[in-house]
Formats: sequence, structure tokens, C-alpha cells
Amino acid sequence: MVFNVRPNQVFLKDDTTLKLIASLVEGDILEIGGGHGELTKHLLGRGKITVIEIDAKLAVKLKKLNETKLIVGDALKESFDGYDFVVGNIPYNISSQIIIKFLDSNSMRAIFTIQRELAERMVAEPCSKDYSRLSVRVQSAGKCRILRVLPPVFFSPEPKVFSAVVEIEKTKKNALSDFDKRIVDLIFQHKNQNIGKVLKREGFKTTEDPVFLKKARCVDINDIKKISSLVEFI
Repeated sequence: MVFNVRPNQVFLKDDTTLKLIASLVEGDILEIGGGHGELTKHLLGRGKITVIEIDAKLAVKLKKLNETKLIVGDALKESFDGYDFVVGNIPYNISSQIIIKFLDSNSMRAIFTIQRELAERMVAEPCSKDYSRLSVRVQSAGKCRILRVLPPVFFSPEPKVFSAVVEIEKTKKNALSDFDKRIVDLIFQHKNQNIGKVLKREGFKTTEDPVFLKKARCVDINDIKKISSLVEFI
């Protein structure tokens, strides 16, 4: 099956993977990007389903699925609050934005199909080459795991890269404050520089604590909390 698509838009067509994703969710479900209903059809019967689809032509097809609530619009402008699960095969060019938006919502669990490279960043450990701002944000929110790696042939049209299905389950154990998030954003702009130097340039007063000698690419969640507690804005 071949679909007419816009740039960065691919559709997951592997039935086994679609069934796996659907089997893991229930309750109030928000699907990001319903497409032709590939996943939506498998979600029927799993709970109350809301689908966001930005493409008006695709939305016409989705309207035929009477058991769903359809929102025709931009997912980045819609609320992710109030759901048991947020799911979707996310366009590569907005994947990070969608993930951050989910993390900042009050919905607790998500299953996303994204580019494998991004999935590896989400589960990367401190000091590894893939460790990033997104790693910190995801891991501070809760648990994240890669459920399955998907070859290009599982999609139409076939992308040039592998994809992955990831599951995020949020907890409140290590949740970042707004100030923590600000610190993360600042230090990862220069992740290979000493944190102390970066923060001083941004107008913060630091201390002699060794944590400020670290580089952002090697900090863990506890380090972020410690940094936030020690710095002062001048």
C-alpha cells in the first residue's frame, strides 16, 4: 500500500507492531496523528479514544470511525492533559517537541513510534555519546524503555532510517522543577564545557562545589537538583 504524503510523514503499516501498541494501552487514550487510521482501528475497544490529525484529507477518513473523538488541528497546539495514555507514530521533525509536551502534561504514560536515534538518546546514560537534554528530561520524569526496533520496510513510504517504539511511564520521584528545567536547557547548550563556566556567563553565581567542574554531558538527575540548590542569579 502506497500513501500520498507530506515531507517527514510516514505511516506504520506493520500489523504485529500496531497490535502490540494497542494491547498496552487502555482508558482515556490520546492518539497523535491518526493518519489513515492504522493504529486507531486497533485502539477501538481499548477505551475512550481522542485523535488529533492536522491533515484535513486524512481527517475525513478518520471521521468514519464513529467510536473516536476527532480533533482536526496541530498536536503542538492542543492539550495533552487528562489522558491515561498518549500514543502515536510521530513525524520525525517534531518528535522531540511532542515528547517534551507530553512530559510537561499531567498524563502519565505514553507509547511513541519515533526515529531510533532519538529513542537511543532518551535512554542514554550520562557520559555516553547519546546523552542529551532530552535524556535528562525523560529520565527525570520516570521510566523509559525501547520496546521494539522497526526496520524501514514496516512503513510506507519507507524512511531512510530505522525507527523504534518507546514507552514512557512517568513518576513523581525525580520530577524536575521549572528552575531545574531552565538549568538543564542552559547547560546543554554547551554540554562539553564546565557547568560552572556556562552558568557564570548566563549571570549565575556558583560555588566551589565540584559539581560545577562537571560537563553537562556527564550530569545525572541528582546533580541537576544539587546545581539548582546552589546557584544564585546575580
